[in-house]
Amino acid sequence: MLPSSDLSIVAATGSGAEALIDNDPGSVWQVPVAAASGTATVTIKLARPQRLAGFILTPSRAVNTDSAPPKRFVVETSVDGTAWSKAASDEFSNIANALSPQRILFGTKTDAGYVRMTFVGLAAPKNHMAIAGIDLFG
Repeated sequence: MLPSSDLSIVAATGSGAEALIDNDPGSVWQVPVAAASGTATVTIKLARPQRLAGFILTPSRAVNTDSAPPKRFVVETSVDGTAWSKAASDEFSNIANALSPQRILFGTKTDAGYVRMTFVGLAAPKNHMAIAGIDLFG
């Protein structure tokens, strides 16, 4: 796992995205999202380029009647923050019911200075997306 001190949020849909990298499962990034097709995006800058193998998304475990974890994701990486390549895209498996961390491996390891994650739709019919944490690993 990359230390959270080596990560910073450089762009995000909505405020509070720093909660994703603060190592506190009680803090949550929550943003309004249309349930079926809405998206939320966050871009993370690494302190120095690293070879990445994947990420772990930790959904919020707080009882919240108006929030749900994301249903799908697209992850892109970039060495310079300008040219982007898709590293992974898929659906989170049973995330709405289990609310357990989702470990996602990229198809191949990739060099990255930046990681852009786009979350698509909600895993349950709610009005907000809630994510407690993102960890990147090599």
